[in-house]
Amino acid sequence: MDITTEAFILKSYDLKETDKIITLYTGDLGKIQAVVKGIRKAKSKLAAALEPFNHIDLTLYRKSQNKLFTITQAKINQSLYKVKEDFSRIVYGDYLLELVDKLTGVEEKNIELFNLLKSFLFLMEYKNAEVVLWCFKVRFLKLIGYQMCLDVCALCGKEVRPFKKGDDWKIGFSPKEGGILCYKCRDICSYKKDISPGAIKVFKKLLEINLEKIDCLKFSNKMREEVGHSLQYFLAYHLSGELKTQQFIGKVDRYKMCSRGVWG
Repeated sequence: MDITTEAFILKSYDLKETDKIITLYTGDLGKIQAVVKGIRKAKSKLAAALEPFNHIDLTLYRKSQNKLFTITQAKINQSLYKVKEDFSRIVYGDYLLELVDKLTGVEEKNIELFNLLKSFLFLMEYKNAEVVLWCFKVRFLKLIGYQMCLDVCALCGKEVRPFKKGDDWKIGFSPKEGGILCYKCRDICSYKKDISPGAIKVFKKLLEINLEKIDCLKFSNKMREEVGHSLQYFLAYHLSGELKTQQFIGKVDRYKMCSRGVWG
């Protein structure tokens, strides 16, 4: 039986001489893998639609006992041209797609996650792509069960007060325990780092802010670097190894740090 669903491409790789296997996140089936026959031929009718950063409608089928679907039709709903034409947007968008691929299971339908992915890929077109990615990370983590505890100690539930470390005020932060730590719990936690109260406020804003107002958020380079590193620290605990796109994120970050005194 044919199935029709909307989808985004997460990744693909070549199969035999003219075919590909594509990993997609779909609205009706969750994450799936599908074969596209003949897509690498010069006259393939599916090649243009089945490119990264296309929002597509698919028609596919699967034989019984077969793990892979077969794509028979694909139509572009919307092509994210501004993402495709900008290197930094490509990098942030690729990271977002790889993150979804790494932290989701096959055929676990989640329409809320599909809509989150859809919303944030569209935001990549016209908003600050790095803040869009930050915002996606904290909301994606919340959706898949790794929400940060940011109001009370993640271990004991008590109020958390900043402590003085050198000339700065800091708060204990642990991905293992799921969020911020009071000073007592910080001392007994084996996997933690210290971050500023300002970074915690940014995390809260990213969870709460109206997405159309993302560009209103402004940060110094120092805060931008801290937030980016702290989010990566939290994610690394839940990932098995570093994402392939992380090295490219680093290159974009270094370029921005060198070209701007204040980032926003």
